[in-house]
Amino acid sequence: MQLDFNDKNPNGNFRIKQFHSDYGYDLEKVLQQFPLKDLLNKVEADKLHDGLKNGNRISVSFVKDGNEHRFYIEANPQFKSVNIYDEHSRKITLHTALGNKTMDAMKVTHKVNEQQQQNQAKKNGMRIS
Repeated sequence: MQLDFNDKNPNGNFRIKQFHSDYGYDLEKVLQQFPLKDLLNKVEADKLHDGLKNGNRISVSFVKDGNEHRFYIEANPQFKSVNIYDEHSRKITLHTALGNKTMDAMKVTHKVNEQQQQNQAKKNGMRIS
């Protein structure tokens, strides 16, 4: 659920946008796109998922060139993405947060992950298109 601050009902209340599970937003899949240190620990990953599902802005650590960088993220189900903010609460892009070298490494990692999923699906007798 999300408040729409651009739309009010006749009583002056903000309307609520609802995104059901059938909407197609998979938070776990979106989070796999980021080099989050928090996903390595099961307890921290569960806290992160719960906080994001509740609409909170969560402090996370991105691993970039072997160093940790702190950012804040929040779920954005309307656009099936995650918003990233810097330490001054300014919205930034993933490209800005990670830099070019890390983005290239992430693309390679995603290709490998996709190939592994396809290989696993073939073993299970499923076809992915």
